[in-house]
Order: sequence, then C-alpha cells, then structure tokens
Amino acid sequence: MKRILIILILFFPIIVNALDFPETYSDSLIIYDLTDDNIIYSVSENSKRSIASLTKIATTITAILNIKDLSEKVTITKEILDTVRWDASRAGLKVGDIVTYEDLLYASILPSGADATNALAISLFGSIDNMVFKMNELARSLNMNDTSFVNTTGLDAENHYSTAYDMALIAQELLKHPKILTYTSIYEDYLQKKDGSSIWLVNTNKLVRFYDGVDGLKTGFTTTAGYCLTATAKKENMRLISVVMGANTSEERTSDTTSLLNYGFNTYQNHTILTAKDILGKKRIENSPEEEAQIT
Repeated sequence: MKRILIILILFFPIIVNALDFPETYSDSLIIYDLTDDNIIYSVSENSKRSIASLTKIATTITAILNIKDLSEKVTITKEILDTVRWDASRAGLKVGDIVTYEDLLYASILPSGADATNALAISLFGSIDNMVFKMNELARSLNMNDTSFVNTTGLDAENHYSTAYDMALIAQELLKHPKILTYTSIYEDYLQKKDGSSIWLVNTNKLVRFYDGVDGLKTGFTTTAGYCLTATAKKENMRLISVVMGANTSEERTSDTTSLLNYGFNTYQNHTILTAKDILGKKRIENSPEEEAQIT
C-alpha cells in the first residue's frame, strides 16, 4: 500500500506586542532591530539636530577605513593639540606622546577625546578639513540624506547636523567593523604610553556597565544638542540600535535608552510555531478510501 505525504509549508509572521509604547523624554529617538532590518519605534527620527559627539561615530569609521596598520606610531605635536578647542572633551594626550592608531581610536571613542580625534584627522588625512570631506562622502554613500559634517568632534557649528534615523544608519555601518566593540564595550582602561606613563580612559556610556548586552557605542553633549546617546545591545540572536537626541539631562538619555532597549527586546520575541516533525492531522485522499495522508 503506498502512502501519500502532503507537506504544508506554513509561514506565521509573529509579532507580540507585549508593552505599550515606552515613556520617553528626548526630542528625537529611534529603536532599530538590526537583525530583522526593522524600525521598532521612533519619534521625530528625521528631525535635523545638532549631534554633539555622536559625530565621532563617523570620525571613527572614516579613520578605520583609511588605517593600514593599527600598530603604526603617531607622534602628538603642538600643531595637533592647537586644533582642539578649549571647550572640547579631551583624552589627555600631551605634546611628544607616541601612540598607535589603535590607541587613538580607543581614546577618541571611549572618553570622547577631541585631541585623539584631531590627531587621527591630521595624521591620516593631512588636515581636519580633508577628513571632514571624507566623512561627508561616507554619509552620502550610506544615504544619510539629512546629515552634514563640518568638524570631526561634534562641537556646535552651522551646517553640522544629523537625525536619529541617519545616526542609526551610520551605527549600523560601524558594526560592520566588529573590532570597534573591543573599544566601546568596556567601562574603563588605561592607554599605555611609550615613556611608561598611562592615561586613564573612562567610557562616557555608562550603560556598558549597567545594562546587560550593551556593548557600545557613543555619547554626546553640547548646549545646543542636549544629551545624546547612540547605543547598541545584543541578546541571544537579536541586536538593537537605539538613538536618543535632545534629552535634558544625562539621566534622561540613559533612561530613554534603557526604555527603548527594554521595549525592543521585550516586545519582539521569537516563537516556534511548529517543528518539522509536528503532525497537524490526517486526511483521506479521494479515490483512495483505504489510504490516509499525513499532513505535516
């Protein structure tokens, strides 16, 4: 007796809306599911705003794409440090320090050092303007249509702006270089200099210490931009990117980021509906009264 096997392939898109929209305070924000390429929730995500040191995400990628050897040495000069504005955050580099490109990436992204950022610009591109040109080229290649850079540090300036949506795009690009998470995922470390001294580097993103799964990316603050934070976190097979801009306090940007990540992880869950061996039932086949087909 032959048996007829009928296989039904069933697709169930499952979205579990377990929570109400998160309560947030920032002017502009987005939570993006990188795993499924999906915007989960956003508010004014296309609003152009000053972005403060979120700029250094673009600076970092631009540098990474042009560094041939991370161990290559760079000497910090007076000319480099003279380009750093008095009100910019610094890692603590001094004239005469000899550091590697990897050190400069570390010092730029972790404590948000404008001295390290400008050292990358001048040593790699010859000038800050040249690096800014490359940053804008990168933005155009990523379809960041509402972004314009005029400096490498993020200090407020005319025509220096972006959006929460565009910052999520460039964060996604940065994550294509997973080594960057080596720098952004730790809370504190020391940059060892050739003379035996060291610089204490403390991550400005406190969530890497307090939120399970957060391993980046970058904070920012100026009076015009407010408190900003682009963060990324991974749990199981799901990676999220969140961006908050225009928070009134550092506590608000941390709270909003936490709310967005919680909402993303708790709202969208993977559920197994059927396995390959599950049997839905049996069905008699016409003209074969003695035979039943197993439906799986």
